[in-house]
Order: sequence, then C-alpha cells, then structure tokens
Amino acid sequence: MLRTLPSPSPSPEWSHPGSLTASPASLSFGTVQVGNSKPLQETVTNSGGSSVTITQAPVTGAGFSMKRHERARDFGARPECDFHATFAPQSGGSASGNVSIASNASNATLTVPFSGVSHPGSLTASPASLSFGTLQVGNSATQSETLTNSGGSSVTISQANVTGPASA
Repeated sequence: MLRTLPSPSPSPEWSHPGSLTASPASLSFGTVQVGNSKPLQETVTNSGGSSVTITQAPVTGAGFSMKRHERARDFGARPECDFHATFAPQSGGSASGNVSIASNASNATLTVPFSGVSHPGSLTASPASLSFGTLQVGNSATQSETLTNSGGSSVTISQANVTGPASA
C-alpha cells in the first residue's frame, strides 16, 4: 500500500513537515441490508510542506474494508489520495470500525472511524397461534400458517418444529 503524497507546494528547508488530514473525518454508512454493501469515498490530503509516504492502512471492524481508488496510482503533483471504504454486513446490528493510516507524516497515524447499521430478516407468523380444537383419535385437521419477512434481508428457513402433546 506504499503511496507517496507530494507536498502541496515546493518545500524549502524551513517548511513544516507533512501532515495528513482525512475528508470526511469519519464515515457513516447508514443502514445497509445484510448481504448487501455500500461504498463511500475517503480522501487523504497532505497539508504539510514536505512529501509523505503512506506505508499501511489496516481496517478494523466486522464488515468493513478499504482499497485505494484506481486513479490513486498516478497523482502527479496532487497532494491527495482517494480510498474507497465499503460496509458489507454479514449479520444484523450496529457496527463500528476504523482505518489507521500509517505514514511518515508529523501525525504518524491518522485514524478514520467507521459506523454502520444492518438489519437482518425478521419473520412474523399469521395467525400468531393455531388451535385445532377437539379431534377424535385417528382423525386429522389441517390449518395454514403464513410467515412474513418484515426485516431488511432475505431469510432462509432451515427447519420447522411442531410442539405440543399430540405433535408426535
């Protein structure tokens, strides 16, 4: 991930060292359905007087990832670098994480916090219960039950169990 960001202006010997800033300062992905993903752009700028080399940018937090934007390979004299962060939740709930951008800047580690929320599928039954009343031994009765997914993501039903004294 080695990337050198030039200084925004020629750097005389008396200039101040390179310093990295992030825009935006934090990334909020909002709500993303489980199984989907949402990318956001992060721009890292060298606002100091000398070049800065980014040596690594590890990401923490379940469901978060980040990669350098394709155009970041050749910035010429541009003192900035674009990254794409992605939130791809695999389970429901609130998520947080960050990227810690390590460099030789005066602020050696620039941390950008991430946050996002995901909603798993949620099943509701209609009717809420079934009543078969009184049946003679050897007879049977049939009733229908409808399950509705009211959550934000697909649901796979892997098993359905029947309970009660005559469920065997």
